[in-house]
Amino acid sequence: MSRVRLAKATIALGDMTCGHCTATVEKALLSLDGVSMASADLPTQSADVEYDPSAVALPAMEAAVAAVGYAARPTPQLVSITSAAQAVRDTAATPPAEPRTVEYSLAVTGMTCASCVRSVERAALEVPGVTSCEVSLAESTARVRLDEQSGTIGDVIGAIRGSGYGASVATATRAAPTPDGDSTALSRRLLVSAALTLPLLVLAMSHGAISFSGANWLQLALAAPVVAFGGAPFYAAAWNAARHGRSDMNTLIAVGTGAAFAYSVAATVAPGWLSSQRAAGVYFETAAAIITLVLLGRLLEAKARHRTSHSIRKLLDLQARSVRVRRDRREVEIPLEDVKEGDLVLVRPGERIPVDGEVVEGSGAVDEAPMTGESVPVDKAPGSPVVSGALNRDGFLVFRAESVGARTALSRVIEFVRRAQASKAPAARIADRIAAVFVPVILGVAAATFAAWMAYSPPEDRLRMALNSAVSVLIIACPCALGLATPAALAVGLGRAAEAGILVRDSGPLEAARSVDTVVFDKTGTLTLGQFSVTDVEAYGGLTPATMLRAASEVERHGEHPIAKAIAAASPASTGNVTEFRALPGAGASALLDGVTWLVGKPALLAERDTDVSEARETLDRLSGEGKTVVAVARDGTLAGVVALRDAIRPGVPEATADLRRMGIKTVLLSGDSASAARAAADEAGIQEVLAPVLPLEKAAAVRRIQGEGRTVAMVGDGINDAPALAQADLGVAIGAGTDIAIESAGIVLVKSDPADVGRAIELARRIHRTIIQNYCWAFGYNILGVPIAAGVLYPWTGLLLSPVLASVAMALSSLSVLTNSLRLNRVFRRSA
Repeated sequence: MSRVRLAKATIALGDMTCGHCTATVEKALLSLDGVSMASADLPTQSADVEYDPSAVALPAMEAAVAAVGYAARPTPQLVSITSAAQAVRDTAATPPAEPRTVEYSLAVTGMTCASCVRSVERAALEVPGVTSCEVSLAESTARVRLDEQSGTIGDVIGAIRGSGYGASVATATRAAPTPDGDSTALSRRLLVSAALTLPLLVLAMSHGAISFSGANWLQLALAAPVVAFGGAPFYAAAWNAARHGRSDMNTLIAVGTGAAFAYSVAATVAPGWLSSQRAAGVYFETAAAIITLVLLGRLLEAKARHRTSHSIRKLLDLQARSVRVRRDRREVEIPLEDVKEGDLVLVRPGERIPVDGEVVEGSGAVDEAPMTGESVPVDKAPGSPVVSGALNRDGFLVFRAESVGARTALSRVIEFVRRAQASKAPAARIADRIAAVFVPVILGVAAATFAAWMAYSPPEDRLRMALNSAVSVLIIACPCALGLATPAALAVGLGRAAEAGILVRDSGPLEAARSVDTVVFDKTGTLTLGQFSVTDVEAYGGLTPATMLRAASEVERHGEHPIAKAIAAASPASTGNVTEFRALPGAGASALLDGVTWLVGKPALLAERDTDVSEARETLDRLSGEGKTVVAVARDGTLAGVVALRDAIRPGVPEATADLRRMGIKTVLLSGDSASAARAAADEAGIQEVLAPVLPLEKAAAVRRIQGEGRTVAMVGDGINDAPALAQADLGVAIGAGTDIAIESAGIVLVKSDPADVGRAIELARRIHRTIIQNYCWAFGYNILGVPIAAGVLYPWTGLLLSPVLASVAMALSSLSVLTNSLRLNRVFRRSA
C-alpha cells in the first residue's frame, strides 16, 4: 500500500501590490486539482503551495498564476521544494521538472508601426513556454518571459523572424538597434530617390510647358529606380505581412504607390487601354514623391527615436569594456563579462569601476555621481564599498569583486530603465487593439473611395480622381504615430528620470503616481539622515550618568539599529562581559552585563516589564516635547537612566513637503517614536499629519487604514524594513543609494535619497500622462481630419482634392509631431529638476 507524498513549493511571483492581488493568486492556485494549500505573501512576492505531485505539476501552477496577471519575475520560479509529510510508501512519485522562467531582451528590427508591434507580440506568444512579451517600438526591443522547460529563446527568435522581422538577443553591453534598421542605408536610399524624383516633379509641375515625344518613357525611367530601390523596404515588408495574413503601414504605402506606378506604366506602354485619347495621364511623380517623402520621414523619425534611447546609451557608456585583474600574482586584462566573484580588480586614476566590490588595497577619491547623484567625490580606503559606473578620480585601488554581470548596481539600473521603457501603459494596450483593425479598415475605406469616385465622377476624369483619392487615403492614414504615442513618451520621460536618479519600474507605478493624493513618509533614514547622536543623559538609582551610559553602550554595541549604534558610540568600549543579548524589534534590547540584567529601550518597554519610570516622567515629557528620541535604561528591573538622541532632518525636506502641498498632496509621517517626538519632527519637516507610535509590523496596517479613507497613497521608505508598507501602498517609493537600492520592494526608487524627488517623480508621472494624451490627440487628429479630406468629402463644396504627395507629407508630420512632443519631456523635466 502506498500513500501519496505531499510536497511544498515556494513560487516567485511578480507585480502583486495589495490584498486583492494575493487573494487572486491564492484563488487561481486553489482552483487546480491537487493543490491543497496556497498562501501568497506581498512583501516577498511569493506564494507557498502544498500540492500532490501526482495530480498537478509546477508548470500548471505557473500557467494559473500567469493567467491572472502575476507572472513570475525573471528568476527560476521554483525556489524550494521540501517534504510536507513523511509517508509510508512502496513507491515514490517522480518529482516534476522544475520550470525555469527566464526573461530575455531581444533587439527587433523592421518594426515601423503599432501593427508591427502587435505582430511581433503575437508571434512570440505563440511559442510554447512564452508567458509574456512586451514590445517597444521606440526602443526596437522585445522583453520575453520564457519557461525554458517548454521552449527556447531560439524558438522565439525564429518565430519573430518567420513573421517578417529581424530578432537577436540583446546583451547588457549592447544598445538596442536604431529604429528602422541602419540609418546609413536609409540615407542612401533617400539620396538616390530624391535625385531622381526632383526632375520628375519638374516635368509634372510644368503642366505641359515641358512637353516632348517620349516624356512618359523618360518619367518611367526616372521613377522605376525610385520604386525598385527606394521603395524596396516597403514592398518587402508589405509582402512579408501579406504572407503571414496581416497588414500594416507598409501595406498602405505599397498598395498606394504600387497602384499609381502600375497605372502609369500601363498608360505609358498601352495608353489606348485607359484612354480614348492619344495619351493617358501618368502618376510617376506621385509614386516617386511618396516614396521619397516617406523615406525622409523614416530617417527623421529614426533620428528622433534614437534620441529617446539616449539615457540607455548614456548608462551603457558607464560600463568598462575591459578589466584588469590580479590572477596568480600577475595582472591580466580580460573582458568585462569574464570577471568572476572574488577576483581582485585593479582600477587606475581616470578609470571607471567595472563591477561592485570592496576595496582591499589603496585609497583614492571616487566620483559616484552617475549612480548616486552626489557631486562630491567619496574617499575610498580598504573596507570601503565601490559600485560599478563610478569614476576613480585619483589614487590606485584594488578591490575584491562581489557582484558581477547582471547583478552589479549599474546593470540593475540599466535593466530597470529598459524594463520601464518597454512596459505598456493601459493607453498603449488600447492602441494595440485599435491597430489590429486599423489597416484593414483603411483598406476598406480606400476601396470605397475608389468605387464612389468611379461611380459619380465625370467620365473623362473618373479614373484619375478615383485613383488620386484612394491613394491619398492609403498614404495619409499611416498608423506610425499611433504606435509611437506611448512608447516615445515613456522612453524620453523615464530616461530623463533615470539620469536624474529616479528609477521607475514600469508603467504601473506611473499610473499610480499621477493619482496619488497622500504621501506617507517613514521617518528614520527617509526624512532623516539616520545618523543619531546622544544629546542628553540622566541617571537614577544612585548611578552616575557616565556609569549608566557605559552600561547602556555595552548592551547596544551588539545591536544593529541606528539608535543602538549611536548609544554604543557615545561611550568608549569597556571590558564588561555581555551575554544573553536579545534584540526586541521596534522596542529595544536586553542583556546580561557582568551578571546584571540590563534593559534598554522605549519607556513603554520598561513599563511592560514592570519597571517604574514615574521618577523620570517629567524628564521624559520634556525631552520628547523637544522632538528627541528618548531611550530608558533599567538595571535589574529598576530605572537606571534616560538617554535622549536626535536624528537630523535631511536638508531640503521642508521645501520638498511644501512642493507636495502646492501640488495638492497631503503628507503623513509614520514613525515608531512617541507621538510628541514624531509631532516635533513633523513640524520641523513641514508634514501635516502624524501616525505614531507605529511598530514596523504595523506600518502596512497604517497604510491600509489611510487607504480605507478613500485616499491614494504613496509610501516612502527605505525599501527593506518598510517592505510590507511599500507593497500595501498604491505606490511604493524606496529611498536609498548605490547597492542598497530596494528594487524588488518598490515601484519607484530614488537613487539620490533626496525626498524632493518624491514630488518630482509624481510631477513627472503627470507630465508623461499628459504627453501621452497629447500624442494620441495628434495621432487620431491627423486621421480623423485627414482621411475624410483625402477621400474627397469636401470636394463638392470647395473643390478641394488632396494630392497623394501632400498626403505623404501629412503622414510624416503626424509621426514627427508625436516624437517632437515626447522629446519636450526631456527639456521640461530637466527644468523642473
